[in-house]
Amino acid sequence: MVPSWWIKKDFEICDSAVMVGTYMTPMTDTQTVASHIAEFAFGYVEKFKRYDDFFYWCATRSLEFYPMNPNAWIIRGKSLDRILQDYLDRNGHIYDEHVAYLETLIADSMRGLDKTYMTEITEEFEQRKRQRAIEAQKYLQNKKSQE
Repeated sequence: MVPSWWIKKDFEICDSAVMVGTYMTPMTDTQTVASHIAEFAFGYVEKFKRYDDFFYWCATRSLEFYPMNPNAWIIRGKSLDRILQDYLDRNGHIYDEHVAYLETLIADSMRGLDKTYMTEITEEFEQRKRQRAIEAQKYLQNKKSQE
């Protein structure tokens, strides 16, 4: 078992994210399936390089059962951004009730993501991860050479 303090430190997880259940909280079977729905949508985004109504539906459905899933909130927000841009392109960039509705949904997605207290991955974090990987590799090489 890895101590929770090490996981929190290594992955830069804040206490708030743990307290609200975003991280380090056992998931129910329903939450696990909901998480898989969001991951399924993310896989399609990676494969087809686009967000659309299908991805929005997957993320929204996932959030019905697991509202503390930051990935689902991100997919939902990006899907709504794409839906909004497509709609504006079709209607000649005219601001109407549907645009206002989509903007409300986007703002709701941002609030939902904020409630998860997800830590943004920064360049500093990525650099520290790369450095730790290099140090681990050197350690293993030294260990092999000593044998």
